[in-house]
Amino acid sequence: IGVESFDGTVDFKEIKRIMTSRVLSPNTLPARVRRKDIPESVVVFISDSCLCDCIYCRLDAGVKKCSAEYMPLPLITKIASECNRLEISDVELTGGDPLTHPNFIEILNIFKDYNVPVAFSTKCPIAISKLMRIKSANVSTLQISLDTIDADIFVNLTGTSLQYFSSLYKTVIDAIDLGFCVRIKSVITKININSLIIMIETLYEKGVKDFVLQQLSCGDRSFSEELVPTIDEYINLDNEINNLFDKYDDIKIVKAYSIEMLFSSHTQKKYFRQVWMAGMSGIVIQVDGSYAYCGQSFNKELRFLNVGSVDLLSAWNSSELKALV
Repeated sequence: IGVESFDGTVDFKEIKRIMTSRVLSPNTLPARVRRKDIPESVVVFISDSCLCDCIYCRLDAGVKKCSAEYMPLPLITKIASECNRLEISDVELTGGDPLTHPNFIEILNIFKDYNVPVAFSTKCPIAISKLMRIKSANVSTLQISLDTIDADIFVNLTGTSLQYFSSLYKTVIDAIDLGFCVRIKSVITKININSLIIMIETLYEKGVKDFVLQQLSCGDRSFSEELVPTIDEYINLDNEINNLFDKYDDIKIVKAYSIEMLFSSHTQKKYFRQVWMAGMSGIVIQVDGSYAYCGQSFNKELRFLNVGSVDLLSAWNSSELKALV
């Protein structure tokens, strides 16, 4: 679907038809991206609630629009058990914001009991007492979604408040003090792109060594030019990141963006294949337990089967998912 021809409406049935009709033989793919016999990763949407109204998020996200639906614990227990049985050690808890789940600590302990490590990203301020409980649940890395340390820009991007920003920034510092390995994940927009390097250097001096910079992910929406950085801004950011690699030996910055893909023509974009998409190496489970073709859209036309009645391996080998890849 070309953004240049987007008229504001989305036919999800047509998207699903296109996605499931383009079958690519696994033998035509490089070995590193051929489909696995068992999913290597599982993304679990445990909450559809969030405390922010980020201007770059999916269409039905945010404090006012999300359904505030939470995955029930029995379903989460089943997922943890199956991940243990299949020896899947790459599990991401997401949402919404996973920390809005009222039983979040209990969920961490469920996966801990099944000896399944989990990762998650949050934009929720966390009290020190809760941080300590998270650490006790065998979580050593805390990924915090922070797009800038400029308070005004943060408020503009997230629809929150200066107080919210202060609380989230305090969470970063508290987590460092408690011994977490803190990772900062940032979405790149035209609004914050020029403040990212300052944020990285400031937080590096505080003890953060791990950063992820992610391009805007369209999912079920298109973005105006006021939100999308120019190619020159991206090239400048890329050069500044490379300078940071030269400056700091122990810094890690994941460039989760592709300048070539972002600024390629519509025709060229057809030849880019996202090797991390659901069905190739991982599987997505939505908050209602249904499996999903895409973690970037919450439209139910892009869902199939349900973990409540179909186990992970059966869903992985289902005709519904195999038709996609």
